[in-house]
Amino acid sequence: MVSIHRKEQLPLFNQIGEIRERAITMGKIANILQNQKELDEALHIHNEEELPVYKKLGDSRAYAITMGQIANILQAQGQIDAALRIYNNEQLSMFKKVGDTHSIAVTLCNIANIIVAQGQPNEALRIYKEALPVFEKLGDIRSRDIVMKKIKSIFQQREQHNEA
Repeated sequence: MVSIHRKEQLPLFNQIGEIRERAITMGKIANILQNQKELDEALHIHNEEELPVYKKLGDSRAYAITMGQIANILQAQGQIDAALRIYNNEQLSMFKKVGDTHSIAVTLCNIANIIVAQGQPNEALRIYKEALPVFEKLGDIRSRDIVMKKIKSIFQQREQHNEA
């Protein structure tokens, strides 16, 4: 799939000057590479091929989404603090700026996931409870159910800790 994007789509977008479509295609390539565990190359593409285009075009939403993908890669590489900084300082503020409540809630859950892994279940619980009503209001049952399971897991861990 990567070779099709690189050999067929990219030359066409370069030829006709479609920088947004080229950036989107590069993002698809980066996502495939990320799934193949080629994290350094995926990170490079997001940082060098996508972000500058979205910044130039003033596309805050695409920029924020790409920053989230970068945070996901950093998290997979064990760079938890860097991922958390991106979620908090880049992605969350961008989604707030464009008023994307669903993406704000998803980002909050990503933050809470890291915080729970860092051993701060009370703070994570507070954040999950902030995101939960957004999913309910928007009718996103799947995301609501995932958050409910995470909340339940925190309470179960508390019970086990209290019993020990």
